[in-house]
Amino acid sequence: MYLLVNLGGNKPTKTSKDKEATSQVIYQFNPKSMEVQPVLQTRNAKGVWSSGHNIAFKTYFKAKTPGMTAQDVRVSKTLKHYNNYYDGSYFEFTNRVIVELVGHSYVFLAGGKEIPVELIAAQPEVKVVKSARDIHSALI
Repeated sequence: MYLLVNLGGNKPTKTSKDKEATSQVIYQFNPKSMEVQPVLQTRNAKGVWSSGHNIAFKTYFKAKTPGMTAQDVRVSKTLKHYNNYYDGSYFEFTNRVIVELVGHSYVFLAGGKEIPVELIAAQPEVKVVKSARDIHSALI
């Protein structure tokens, strides 16, 4: 799976005077730790999206957050709830979250909501290079 970061792109902040949704779910993605944080944005009367606030995993787990699309519901199904004596109750995304976010329009680099991230499904390739002495392989 390849991760493309479009540094020059900006997400649209205004729309024409249409009657679109007043809230949407975006995702902050940290490629180093592979962590995902859902964020709820609301649109004001001028059509500008707010900076948003983190959605509590307990609420997101129930898939009752306003503005959720069918893809957002599939992403929420990858959230697992754990209970144990020592740590109490906590939520954690499974590795499947990345697969469900492939092609999602509102994934942004964590810490920079203006930098969109495009997740693309791809098959890994093995590159084999033969030299005079050795044969080297690399996973691309």
